[in-house]
Amino acid sequence: MKYEKIIAPTVTEIFETRMQNSILSGELQVGERLPSERMLAEEMGISKSAVHLGMSNLQKTASSGLTPARAPMWQTGRNSAILRP
Repeated sequence: MKYEKIIAPTVTEIFETRMQNSILSGELQVGERLPSERMLAEEMGISKSAVHLGMSNLQKTASSGLTPARAPMWQTGRNSAILRP
């Protein structure tokens, strides 16, 4: 029997997914300002570097269906969400 390799997501990847889901679900409202990276890290129980890298990746990627207008603002059609501390 062959077993497939198990690849666990990194903390940064989990953070990015949660932030994307918050945007797409409407939990993060258009123009809503996020807490600082330090506060996000403390509230989520992860390192500040994971938050920083995740925010940087979110600003660079369009794979979530979000297209960067100008960092750190994201647009989804006519809606936009602020992704900055």
